[in-house]
Amino acid sequence: MLILSTRLVNGQGEHVTQPPRSGKQVRATAIANIPGKSKSKGVSNPARFNKFHQFSKFPAEIRLKIWRYTMRTRVIRAEYQNIESELVHADMRLSRYVLDAGVVPIALRVCSETRQEAKKYYTLIKSKLPVKPLGKDGERLPPGTEPRKMPKWLEAHIWVNADIDVFFFVNFPSTNEFLTYFRRISKPSIGGLPLTTPIKHIALVGIDTQRFRTSGRTDLFYSLCMEHTRLETINIVMDNSKYRVDPKPESYSLWKLAPLGADSRGGGTHGSREVREHVIDIFRGFWEGKKTVKDYQKWMAWREINKDWRPPRVLLKSIAKLQRSKTPRLKKKIVIEEVETEDETEEDDEDDKTQSQANAR
Repeated sequence: MLILSTRLVNGQGEHVTQPPRSGKQVRATAIANIPGKSKSKGVSNPARFNKFHQFSKFPAEIRLKIWRYTMRTRVIRAEYQNIESELVHADMRLSRYVLDAGVVPIALRVCSETRQEAKKYYTLIKSKLPVKPLGKDGERLPPGTEPRKMPKWLEAHIWVNADIDVFFFVNFPSTNEFLTYFRRISKPSIGGLPLTTPIKHIALVGIDTQRFRTSGRTDLFYSLCMEHTRLETINIVMDNSKYRVDPKPESYSLWKLAPLGADSRGGGTHGSREVREHVIDIFRGFWEGKKTVKDYQKWMAWREINKDWRPPRVLLKSIAKLQRSKTPRLKKKIVIEEVETEDETEEDDEDDKTQSQANAR
């Protein structure tokens, strides 16, 4: 005959041994697990599956492929600063950009194997680079004076994966200083990126982009693309977050911008409907050439020569903290299956029937 029997399976999918039970116990367990009649509860605080001891036995190609999946896109905060420095005269200030992405990427600090693989994609560059060369604009020391010791902040570095990381310029100086910094960060001789891996993804604050339209300086994007032809994406961020001042920038990511409702004015100053509409208006037919934009003739001549050039994608984004997914609580469960039983089970059934009749009397 066929009856229902049970076996215990823990949260890891492993079978749990149990003592042998009589046919009566088996039938009672099966009935208790019928949908709508179960009264059993999961085991509290089960052991969690947080270690995988067989990983080191994988082929090297598989292990490296898994480690490459840990190299996620980071938003690198690029902040323009005007500071006092011993490198310049007392009546002048030094302009610099400070790059910050928080902690070092995990692939660079797990083990030697992951570090060697990650260094194929990440480059160590200066995180605090002056906007202009130190020998210009009064930064050169007067004749006859001894050279001063360079400040320690010039030695600060950051790991960058230019293929996937986004440089988010959270504030904006003059367009000339921005373009100058972009040229310098692309020079390996002064601590910038290699020529083979230039910046491909940038982000700008939406309200700053709106000011370009108001001041008639949207030609910045023409100049930027003519000098840096491998730029792939320009993200315009409607930023109402605390990203600029947050000490943990690594906890943020760019997200698809939610559309506004028919009666909505937008979220905050930086995500208003007006800002969005102005940004869209700037880039509508922009790469084909706008006669109202400065350097239009220069741009069209450049496009005629560089016919294979692909314009960068312009994306409207928001920025917010990454949401950590909660670890699901693991419980032991009972799996019911049909099994073939021995003839002794029929004897157990007869004994149960006799016992029931005796109790009825």
